[in-house]
Amino acid sequence: PAHPLDLVVTYNHDEWSERKFEILIDGERLVTEAMPRRGPQRFYDRRYPLPAAALAGKSKITARFQAAAGSETAAVYSIRVIRRGDVPGNQE
Repeated sequence: PAHPLDLVVTYNHDEWSERKFEILIDGERLVTEAMPRRGPQRFYDRRYPLPAAALAGKSKITARFQAAAGSETAAVYSIRVIRRGDVPGNQE
């Protein structure tokens, strides 16, 4: 791509227990996440820089959220890819 890209995921603070999971891009681990139990209910965005090598020669990618053993993924409310530097909603 001509510009660096980020994966932006919208989560919610309203988790009843800690969540541990990985985000995979086309089968390759992008990041390992641990979301603590917390509240109150509030949506927020988290940005993950996408490596240029993961995007090279591709017109689309597949993002997979995979729970760690004995855990669950956090609830995901939105996923999008944006140009790095663009500012989506409520960052955390």
